[in-house]
Amino acid sequence: MVNERSSVPQAARGLATTNTAESSAGKTGATTALEFSPSERAQESESTTREQSYSSLLRSYCEFGSEEALYRASLLSQDFISAGVAPDEIVAIHTEAVQEVVKAFDPRSLVASQQFLLEVMIAFGVRYTEYAEFRLAEAKQTVEREHVRADTATRAEQERLELLAVISHELGTPLTVAKGNVAAIRRFLGENNRLTHDLSVRAIDAESAIERLLALREELVAASQNEVRTLELAPLNIESAITRAVKWAAVAADEKSLSLGCEFAARRNRVVADPDALQSILGNLLSNAVRYTPAGGKVSISTRNVGDDVLVEVTDTGIGLSEDAKERLFERFYRAPEAKKLASWGLGLGLVIANELAESLGATITGTGEPGVGSTFVVRFPCAGAEEE
Repeated sequence: MVNERSSVPQAARGLATTNTAESSAGKTGATTALEFSPSERAQESESTTREQSYSSLLRSYCEFGSEEALYRASLLSQDFISAGVAPDEIVAIHTEAVQEVVKAFDPRSLVASQQFLLEVMIAFGVRYTEYAEFRLAEAKQTVEREHVRADTATRAEQERLELLAVISHELGTPLTVAKGNVAAIRRFLGENNRLTHDLSVRAIDAESAIERLLALREELVAASQNEVRTLELAPLNIESAITRAVKWAAVAADEKSLSLGCEFAARRNRVVADPDALQSILGNLLSNAVRYTPAGGKVSISTRNVGDDVLVEVTDTGIGLSEDAKERLFERFYRAPEAKKLASWGLGLGLVIANELAESLGATITGTGEPGVGSTFVVRFPCAGAEEE
């Protein structure tokens, strides 16, 4: 979507002002400046304010690593949606802000600026989803009032699939830009030995995270088109995958002062799985545990063997599961009322995706828990046989 203010180029406005001035001076001698309506002036002012706010927040984050700047940037994404600012326009605003804020040959600020853009775009996607969900709910109510129940189910499913396709498409451009910039930063770091090892590691982690987001985007595209990605099965060490998932979940856990631990007790720890599918299963379960556990709580993940299977247990001290939630655990787009109170955003797809992927690997997922006490999710994988290893 293009903002109304961009439909009249600045140069054209200047020409119109000059022409008006010449005409008016010759005829009436009145005021020669081109007058804009109050709404046009307001739009211009709001746009300038958004760009200034973005630059200010980016400067704060690059200089101080301020978490408050990231939080305020996520709020700014709501303003972008309300104003109809498209993702490519956000990237343009970001590029201008980087030129203003980041000094030349300052790789630390370049890395920080790309992380800042990534946070803004993720928040944009989440808030766009909330807005779309609200519109979908209104449409569903209208259809129900017209008593067209059969058509309602078909239309709602189609709208949801379209929503997945839109989000996937909109996230594609900024993620590709961010990935390219991080790769350039890594090349720069490789040519400058004086820079710290820690900065290089952070750049590698950022690139890995972006690669994972791009992979998830491809899965969303396939899901929106009712396609199933071909799994590339191989014997994998489940504990290595868990370690990686815990590392990614640690950032969110630290922000909420959660205790996040893991315990490996399985002697047979290899399973036949697809790497991305396995990471999605573990990542979704850990993400849910962290998201729905209040600050100061505890999340843990462990492994153990039962017969020829390896069990992965994710336990938390969060909101738990009501009887209704247990019955609808793997229902597409379902979110329990307790979950919505603690975290207003979300599509209700995490457990659905995890369960479908687990079934494709010959595994099962079960969930237990009590309201206000916590919950435990168990993934049961068949151990890889000797011939498979």
